[in-house]
Amino acid sequence: MVVGKEILIEELSRSTGLTLNTCRAMYDSFMGVLAKHMMNGDDIRVTGIGRFRGVTRPPRNCFNPHKKEVFVSTEKRTVKFKLSPILYSTMNRV
Repeated sequence: MVVGKEILIEELSRSTGLTLNTCRAMYDSFMGVLAKHMMNGDDIRVTGIGRFRGVTRPPRNCFNPHKKEVFVSTEKRTVKFKLSPILYSTMNRV
């Protein structure tokens, strides 16, 4: 099951007693703050969850199977996520 934005907002509303609109505004604001810091190249550490790190992937050789040609991709910015040891151990308890 994939838990999306609306499910998270509904559960946040239920657990806090706040309205759906308030929780939606909090969610959107939180995601906006994360995105702003990621665009600035900052690492985001959420204790108990993990760390988000913005990285730049270098150009690489790629193959287009339809045209049967090799080309070089451009440099790309992406996000890497590392799970926190706390969450990892919680998920893997026997």
